[in-house]
Amino acid sequence: MPRIRPEHERCVFFLLKNGEPNATGFFVARMTMRGTSAHFYGITNHHAAQASPGDTAIAVNPKVGRRRPIPAEDHNWHWSIQDDLSAIDLTDSLTADDEFSYVSEGSFVTKPFMERAGIAIGDEVFLVGLFIPEAGKDRNVASGRFGSLSILASDDAPVRGYDSYPPRPRFVADMRSRPGYSGSPVFIYRSAYVDLRAFADDDTYSVNHGTLAPAEPTFDTFVRFLGVDCAQYNEPTMVPKESPHIPGAMLVLPSAMTMIIPAWKISELLDAPKFEEMRNARDAIRRANSVANAT
Repeated sequence: MPRIRPEHERCVFFLLKNGEPNATGFFVARMTMRGTSAHFYGITNHHAAQASPGDTAIAVNPKVGRRRPIPAEDHNWHWSIQDDLSAIDLTDSLTADDEFSYVSEGSFVTKPFMERAGIAIGDEVFLVGLFIPEAGKDRNVASGRFGSLSILASDDAPVRGYDSYPPRPRFVADMRSRPGYSGSPVFIYRSAYVDLRAFADDDTYSVNHGTLAPAEPTFDTFVRFLGVDCAQYNEPTMVPKESPHIPGAMLVLPSAMTMIIPAWKISELLDAPKFEEMRNARDAIRRANSVANAT
């Protein structure tokens, strides 16, 4: 696994339930049409933001000092229960004193990109999120999990989600997760060192450099935002009969098969009229301020 960029860590925030970190979210930026300014959103799972009772807040690391909570009540969120996604407009809640980066919508994996890049089983992925036992005492401390793509998101093969959420097009990765990583951003990458297509199909497994650089456009190497960790498949496991603890009982444990909501579902969520109205109003104020400052 190559070393990841600091921006991948800083784009993550923790969700607080009654003051304690219990799930992950991350910042997404949608640029204005001319690309001169941005609107910032917090993204997480619906089940992480709203399914649990209690006060919810977003914990952000300032550049100096302890993590800072931003209140995030139910009415502040817009969500898709079908896709187990929630989004909140944070543009006016973040400050220059906060230490954060963001995932740009331009880095999202899209269906056309999947086809052009030939994304397939075996492409490598990683996520960054909350490991609850080591969340950090005063500041968010993000952790990473690493794995490989197992199933592609497809309308023809919907994958079930967390608990009672309906089957939807979702990626599945062979990547261990656990409670706390719900809502984590998942990235997919390819480098010249992890692409088995670079090897000739013969007994020597020699590198066939002639096939490494296809005709333009080239997608041999990239890092893209794939989607949002939303759940794991569970594995029933029987306690051995000779065990002194509940012998023969069936335990249900999280497996290494992690479900991922596709990136393009976030774009669909951010297209909601509620967010569009807020962007239009904010951009109008920005334009008026720009004119006033120029005169």
